[in-house]
Amino acid sequence: MFKISGSNESPSIKLWWPNGFGDQSMYRAKISVRIEQEDRNFIDSYPIAFRTVELVEEPPGGKADKGLTFYFKVNDVPIFLKGSNWIPADSFQSRLNFADAGRRRLAFHFASIREANMNAIRVWGGGVYESDEFYRLADENGVLIWHDLMFACAWYPATDEFLESVRNELTDQLRRLKRHPSILIW
Repeated sequence: MFKISGSNESPSIKLWWPNGFGDQSMYRAKISVRIEQEDRNFIDSYPIAFRTVELVEEPPGGKADKGLTFYFKVNDVPIFLKGSNWIPADSFQSRLNFADAGRRRLAFHFASIREANMNAIRVWGGGVYESDEFYRLADENGVLIWHDLMFACAWYPATDEFLESVRNELTDQLRRLKRHPSILIW
């Protein structure tokens, strides 16, 4: 059941929009689970947002044209992506993730992206899966993320063992990041 502050009425939901197209409306979801047999409660909350994304690939002028369009619609509105590539902001990730100065530096980068009227960045596949703070800032600033998998600039083996490690890596990252409205495409 979906409830807001004890109400049984359906709320009016505001959509999340990329920078330049509207507000980045976010909500707080609270999950509560009671396990009677163990007499235990589990409660968690996290930010969520609502938006749709559609990749549009169709003949540009009709069925006789060669090739296909390639653009995105967010909430049924065609979006022109304006952005840049993102490489890790520091070679030592701990300086960004655990120090106040590092968090301020990330916030400065996202404020700069927003003020430059960008609405998208590509997370480069030769970098890292960024911190939770990075994706939170992308959500709050309306920055869509074209997310590479971290397999650039090298040859990778196709052994069963390696492919299993890739499967585990992707499962962990997708579970961690799936609720971020900023993720545009993997």
